[in-house]
Amino acid sequence: MSLRHCLFPLLLCGAIGCSHLPGWSDSLMHPGRDLEERKAELADSLAQRGAKARLRTAQAHFANGDTAKCRKQVEETLELQPDSIPALQMAAEVALAEDRGEDAIGYYRRLVALRPGDAQTQHLLGVVLEMEGKVIEANEHFLRASQLEPNNPVYRMSQIPTSPPIYH
Repeated sequence: MSLRHCLFPLLLCGAIGCSHLPGWSDSLMHPGRDLEERKAELADSLAQRGAKARLRTAQAHFANGDTAKCRKQVEETLELQPDSIPALQMAAEVALAEDRGEDAIGYYRRLVALRPGDAQTQHLLGVVLEMEGKVIEANEHFLRASQLEPNNPVYRMSQIPTSPPIYH
């Protein structure tokens, strides 16, 4: 008799649409879904930890002057987390240390795309562009940095005159 009383509410709920409540029916109807979601979350968590560990290793290599090993670790980190701000910043620094200005520009462009309101990144992209002889484009980023942080004297003074001075 008690089994009949337990089954009747389930059948009744299914008949009137209650079985579509996600709170309890999904786990009954799809028992593996929660497990798969937890597996995916765990895999993501492990990937993030792995990326952070690689980045710490890269920083240690960079501090020791071994840019080749640092670059390898940073590239592996970026494979796991392509939009990692710290990894992109480290990659740009390594590229500059290895005199690979165009690569550094690429990393800074990605950083600017991810954080367009970051004055420091705008300024650093301007610096590297200037180093590579792209003065007009560098000036645009210097201007943007000074607009984002108008009280920063370094950003204000970094703008490069692009026209010849006028002498009286």
